[in-house]
Amino acid sequence: MRWFMTVAAAAALSAIALVGCGSPSGHQGSGKPASAGKPAGIVTVADARQVLGQYTTVNNRSNKLREASLLATYEGGSSYQIDAGGYRWTRASDPANHSFAVIDYVDPNFYIPLQSGYPAWFAVRALQQTSAKQADNQHVYLVFTKASAQAPWMEVLEPNTSGLPAQASPPVAADASGYATQVSPADASGLRLAPAKLAAQDVTYLDAGNMPTKPPRPGLAPPKRPHVISFVNGQVSVGDLADKAFWHSHMPSGSTQIDSHQTTADQVFALRTANGGVLAFYDLTASLTLGVPDAQPFTITIPGFFNGKEQARSFTVNYGDQFAVYEPPGTAASPEVVANFSGPVSGECDGAPCS
Repeated sequence: MRWFMTVAAAAALSAIALVGCGSPSGHQGSGKPASAGKPAGIVTVADARQVLGQYTTVNNRSNKLREASLLATYEGGSSYQIDAGGYRWTRASDPANHSFAVIDYVDPNFYIPLQSGYPAWFAVRALQQTSAKQADNQHVYLVFTKASAQAPWMEVLEPNTSGLPAQASPPVAADASGYATQVSPADASGLRLAPAKLAAQDVTYLDAGNMPTKPPRPGLAPPKRPHVISFVNGQVSVGDLADKAFWHSHMPSGSTQIDSHQTTADQVFALRTANGGVLAFYDLTASLTLGVPDAQPFTITIPGFFNGKEQARSFTVNYGDQFAVYEPPGTAASPEVVANFSGPVSGECDGAPCS
């Protein structure tokens, strides 16, 4: 059987929004440089504001040119992978780049831990505005890292609030000098989960629907299901989940759409909130595998990833998923997703690179 599908740009890969973020527009954000006689870190608000401005200039140029090589000079980790995937998508679906819009920041708030050496990092929360569509405006968190004094600042996480219910931003605790309070990823003090364990629990939560509920054969006990901690808004606006639902409604009866998530080796960044909770930033990967009845060869079209000519018994779209999660204090509290960002990064045919 040869089966052809074409995905609508706005629906199939709904997770791909405007790539990257914008510029500080002169508004003062929160955070204070250390006062005289008080501890001074290697990163100040002035430094962070300069990094944000430089990032914006290069990012807008890169988005206009859609050059992954330029993108790699200021983004790393899953941010680079997702945004490079976005370039692949729009180069195929929007060759003239009509969707390009200059991006700007409004009222950036800087969360800078007190640090005396490298690697160093800081986070920013701001309203991202575009020059074209007011409806695209959203709050976004950016996490920047610097490996050494000589290394460039790289943006590695960029979860945003698009598609999520309106909610207040968790206030981040700061010391007398204005520095944010960093939390060790292994520190579970006053929390249900240490920040480092949030990602694995999120995988269990997101993949709970994939667990079999029936015994493998009559007479055997049902499979033991892992304990699942629910994440508030945990399945809202996650790109691979949205795409799974899209394909489920567009593929023939009896087709399969299996979406599985995995943790990464990337750093977990965590800040103490004013009430004793934690605001944590981390990423996952996801793989959405599509198959048709009787494992017959078929084709699909996803611009930039599958051109509609490859034939395979299954197609897999690999994603990067990013999250900003607020964990309230208390041993029974439920983590809450306050921002996320995801998009496809690569494709496979029958579990291997497509020919």
